[in-house]
Amino acid sequence: MKIRILSDIHIEFFPFDIPRLPDDLETVLVLAGDIGVVADQKPLQSFLQLAATQFKAVVMVFGNHEYYRSVWPDALHDLRRWTLPDNFHVLEKSSIEIDDVVFLGATLWSDFENENPLSMMHCQRYINDFRMIGTHAKAGPYRPFSDTDCFSPKDALEEHRASCRWMADCMAEIGAAGRKMVIVTHHGVAPHSVNQKFIGSPTNGAFVSDLSELLMAGRPRLVIHGHVHDSVDYTLGDSGHPIRVIANPRGYTKKKNTQENKCFDPMLAIEV
Repeated sequence: MKIRILSDIHIEFFPFDIPRLPDDLETVLVLAGDIGVVADQKPLQSFLQLAATQFKAVVMVFGNHEYYRSVWPDALHDLRRWTLPDNFHVLEKSSIEIDDVVFLGATLWSDFENENPLSMMHCQRYINDFRMIGTHAKAGPYRPFSDTDCFSPKDALEEHRASCRWMADCMAEIGAAGRKMVIVTHHGVAPHSVNQKFIGSPTNGAFVSDLSELLMAGRPRLVIHGHVHDSVDYTLGDSGHPIRVIANPRGYTKKKNTQENKCFDPMLAIEV
């Protein structure tokens, strides 16, 4: 199976047209979150509709930005009510089998450096998720929620734990059946996903968790994630069963032919 990989397109900042390749109709597109904001329905729905007509199938997970200016988890339910083609699949602790590959998907969130209170405190203060995602009341356009209504590091941690439990159970079942697995998350899955320039940052706990042991036990073929705004391509595990980890984010973009991530490859395609 051929898979094209994109994440962190952030069409809320600048539009993006997916370059066409000759075999797109035989290719699965994976969108690993932060494609746009659900509260801005028209541009995101249009992007997803066009993607679904271009590819054999589209597999998407939500990033943190999809929830901005919405109530968690209502934004996910809102998108699922949109009119989108049948070959578009948004996953949240759920899976879809396409040909001989099972895609497992979840936003994942993070464990804040193994539940470190200092990491949670720093992220509460500096990460926009905990001002721009609500849990009780709708916010107006670009108006942050009040402190009492905000999605919190504790909420994210609980979701992360639930996602890990779900992933472990699914990988055990699918692995026992000898089927191919691809994991799709938004948040990072191992320390190698942190770019050198951010090593030691007090907010890394909101971007990446170390799921190396979980993944090596489950043995998926491939893990695709986003969120870090730097391209990554490395392997976990041993030579007997290497697990490839890939992120291909565009990052924030405010004018044509530029992107935050200079290594972004809009035509990246791999075989599984």
